[in-house]
Amino acid sequence: MTRLTLKRASAYVATLLMVLAGTTRIEAAQAKCLSECTPRLGIVSAFGAEADILLAQTHAPKQWNINGKQFTTGELRGNKVVIVLSGVSIVNAAMTTQLMLDHFRIGHLLLSGIAGGVNPANHVGDVVVWENSAEDVAR
Repeated sequence: MTRLTLKRASAYVATLLMVLAGTTRIEAAQAKCLSECTPRLGIVSAFGAEADILLAQTHAPKQWNINGKQFTTGELRGNKVVIVLSGVSIVNAAMTTQLMLDHFRIGHLLLSGIAGGVNPANHVGDVVVWENSAEDVAR
């Protein structure tokens, strides 16, 4: 795997967003959206540095404070988005994603994280697409 600079990682993340937006569809019907109903790509990030790259490139950002989480709507590379920092763990990601689904009209969803450091061959800035996942819930 090639080590990426922050700028190159940003470009890869943006490209990945556009590719995933066309292939991963949330099929759950949303009868209501509690805060803002424009159809958007939802981006849930576990790590602040990842979200910061995307937020810096978001045009016309508007912040929404919902249950202590800051959601940002705007436009990212021609895509209407809502971006939020969930914090680390599947539990935080699940709760934050549910808030997003309740309050916004999400047509596609992208979750990003640091892949848990499972493989020592992976480094900060690498783009990793997972095949399997697991959560140690016995802690």
